Amino acid sequence: MITAQKTLDTYPEHWIHVFSDGSAFKGTMNGGYGVRIQYPDKTKEELSESCGSYCSNYEAEAFAIEAAVFQLTSVFSLYPEKTQNIVIFSDSKSVFDALQNETLQNSSLKSLFLTIDSFLKTYDVDLTLQWIPGHCNITGYERADTLAKRAPPPNSRIQHPFAQHNRSYGTTPRRNG
Repeated sequence: MITAQKTLDTYPEHWIHVFSDGSAFKGTMNGGYGVRIQYPDKTKEELSESCGSYCSNYEAEAFAIEAAVFQLTSVFSLYPEKTQNIVIFSDSKSVFDALQNETLQNSSLKSLFLTIDSFLKTYDVDLTLQWIPGHCNITGYERADTLAKRAPPPNSRIQHPFAQHNRSYGTTPRRNG
């Protein structure tokens, strides 16, 4: 816990701090994600959604990060004064490693990669993806974990949770850290 808190403390308070988590029953089905966004003005937003009947922990983790980026896109569009650098904390080292190495083996990871790329081309901000160990009593992360586990049950259709969004895609995201 001390190491995780020290990692959090290295990021400025004037940055937006995002905590994301994904969860799936037995790691392979009925996945859901949870996100807690903490703004510098101390306001918070929470997101929680099902990822589908056949969704792994890995995919749910990727969907959580993507949901956060989509939400920040909406917020920055409606409230340009809220545009600020961002750090996204997650315990999914495997998702971060795949993004960094551009090993985009599945559609959820490809979608996340392209969403981040589009976001960074639209907004002049730094976006840092930061791994933290899970379940270390970090309030924001623990709340995202609870939201992921309480995500509404999936409906009978299986589709990407963000299929309704229109996006323009580029190639390589710019990341800090």
